[in-house]
Amino acid sequence: MTKLTDFTPDPKNLNQGTERGNYALERSLRDYGFARPVVADKDGVILAGNHAYQKAGEIGLKNVRVIETDGTEIIVHKRTDLDASTARGRMVALADNRTTEINLSWDSQEFKSLLDDTEEIKNYFAETELNELLKTNVDIEFEPELSPTIGATTTSDEDVERTARSMADKFDNSGDQDIVDVSCPHCGKLFGLAKKEFN
Repeated sequence: MTKLTDFTPDPKNLNQGTERGNYALERSLRDYGFARPVVADKDGVILAGNHAYQKAGEIGLKNVRVIETDGTEIIVHKRTDLDASTARGRMVALADNRTTEINLSWDSQEFKSLLDDTEEIKNYFAETELNELLKTNVDIEFEPELSPTIGATTTSDEDVERTARSMADKFDNSGDQDIVDVSCPHCGKLFGLAKKEFN
């Protein structure tokens, strides 16, 4: 056990948060308590959960239980006061997802700084998403990892067929959408493809 003051918010947090999201986060913490762990580095700088950490301090939560790990273990935050079959249990899941959804506002300057430091950021965004976020034209030169260390090392015919069906469904049901996100069945890389390219 330790104290909230033993940790420090990330000065380069990519998520600025939103007024509405912070209100929902406070409501969730007051109604349901903490729903997921905060992640900090070895020095106590918070990497994930900055807004929850700050809001917890504002509403008077102080005690912290620390579990040290090197990332090779799954840490489960088991809530002994909750039952997934009840409305309250389901609301914890809803509140967690909803506050994450509406409390995201990327800091474009910090985002650009991280993109300058590492190309790995491109593994999580389609080119169209990066261009929209940075208000510029980011050219992603992508070479698939042919010997991935995570996930399947080969692509089966079933993988290709499943991805093809998923793509077909997206194009068939996308209405007026101009860009459709598709992922490589081998490495999982996300691409934004224009529908007109396939007409």
